[in-house]
Amino acid sequence: MMNLDRPQLVILTAVASILVTVSALHFKGYLNHSSAEDAVVYEGFSMILNVPDMEQYVSARAAKQKAVCAQGFLMLESVEGPAKVGLLVDGQRRAIRCDF
Repeated sequence: MMNLDRPQLVILTAVASILVTVSALHFKGYLNHSSAEDAVVYEGFSMILNVPDMEQYVSARAAKQKAVCAQGFLMLESVEGPAKVGLLVDGQRRAIRCDF
C-alpha cells in the first residue's frame, strides 16, 4: 500500500503515469501530430461573377486543388502530393454549402 503522507511521491507517480501513457499511445500510433502543411490557409480564392456581355479571362493552367461537394458542403482536395482534404470556409469560418 502506498503511503499517502508523502505528497511528493503521489505527484511523481501521477506525472510518471501520464508520461508513460502518452509515450505508449505515441509509439502505438494512436496520436496523430499535425504538420505545418496540414494548416494551410488558402486566401487566393476569388469569385468571378457571371455578368452578361462582359469578357472574363481565366488562366489556361488548372489549379492544384479541386472542389468536391460532400454531404452538402464544399470540400477542397489537393490534386498533387499526399491526399489532403479540407472544408472550404469564408472569412468568418462559416462552411460553404453546395447542392448537386
